[in-house]
Amino acid sequence: MTKKLSIAQNTVYNTVGSCFYLVCQWLVTVLVIRLGSVEFGGILTLAMSVTNVLFTLCTFGIRSYQVSDYSRKYTTGEYVTTRVFLCASALGITLVYCAFFSGFSRYEAACVLVYMLFRVGEALSDEHQAIQQVGERMDYIFWSFVLRGLLLVGTFSAALVLFRDLLAAFAAMAASTGCVVLFFELPVCRRLDRFSWRFNPGRTAKLLAENIPLMTNSFLMAFCVTIPRSTLDAVHGHYLMGIYGSVAAPAAIVQSAVLWLYMPSMTRFSAHYNEKRKDAFLRLNRQMLSLMGGAAVLVLAGAALLGRWGLGLLFGEEIARYSSLLLPTLVTTVLIAAEYYLSALLTVARKLSAILVSNIAATVVTLVLSNPLVRAYGAQGVNDVLYCSMGVTLLIQGAALAKAVKRQFGS
Repeated sequence: MTKKLSIAQNTVYNTVGSCFYLVCQWLVTVLVIRLGSVEFGGILTLAMSVTNVLFTLCTFGIRSYQVSDYSRKYTTGEYVTTRVFLCASALGITLVYCAFFSGFSRYEAACVLVYMLFRVGEALSDEHQAIQQVGERMDYIFWSFVLRGLLLVGTFSAALVLFRDLLAAFAAMAASTGCVVLFFELPVCRRLDRFSWRFNPGRTAKLLAENIPLMTNSFLMAFCVTIPRSTLDAVHGHYLMGIYGSVAAPAAIVQSAVLWLYMPSMTRFSAHYNEKRKDAFLRLNRQMLSLMGGAAVLVLAGAALLGRWGLGLLFGEEIARYSSLLLPTLVTTVLIAAEYYLSALLTVARKLSAILVSNIAATVVTLVLSNPLVRAYGAQGVNDVLYCSMGVTLLIQGAALAKAVKRQFGS
């Protein structure tokens, strides 16, 4: 058995690695405009928005369930083979959607499909990271993020410069990610847990059935973000979509960074909750809230002071003129990160129905408000929709979590 790391060590490795990778992803949104065009940036944002929804099928909310599976109800092999099955299914659905239902041009459809190949690689990496997290060896996650990030930026840039073609750049990204998943992550996971590759349809069906609320949560969260953005693209075109995508890219880093700050603590939350260690559970919760809240305040303050300068430095004056979008967009990502945190704690408590109800409510709000607000206020309308939908979700989930904690630990 390999030596386990402390929660502090795992948090540092995970946070630094994930932030590095997110910066690399963000650099891609910079380079696509610097080396390509704003129109290329619009297509990239479109591909990201569409595949965000399909990516939820690849993940199915399983990672949160897996790392909080305190009694080891399912084996590692069952989690792995289920994830492979989901990725293959999502790729097939993407192909059918792009070919027959999307209304995209052939080039746009090809870009979305190849970008989805890249997302499949990320989904398989996410499963490997779950195994490493359960084994409390998130230093491997750090090195995976570093390798994937460096190759992501390098292969994307090289392909875009050599071929002047976004599709070729997406293909290079997908290939580099696949190499890290197969030749670095998989051998590491096999050392940590020599799981079986045998596919058991019955067990997979049972696992998926139990995770339907979490998958629906992931899908509806992506849906709530995608619908107003897609409306922006349909009403105002690729150019404004490219502008919004460029401004939103730094905000996405904040959202994911906050998520990875608390993710290493989920196995401890599960142990405290199931063993009814009230003080330890509440103390860990206070620590996570302080950590995430402090990070959010620092980022928002930095954006208020340096946002326009930073956008101008990275994207040029064409994007910097829209710097007023940065702070509101950062606020939406903080709200989304807060929703993910509450969802993770509700998953630990196995109150999955509360997650489902809250996100159905958010989806209704999104469907009602997207068209009028985006038409009236353009890119800012996207943020306004998210304020409303995430506000509803947080209220419902916060009440459900308070009730679950009171029932588990007493008043």
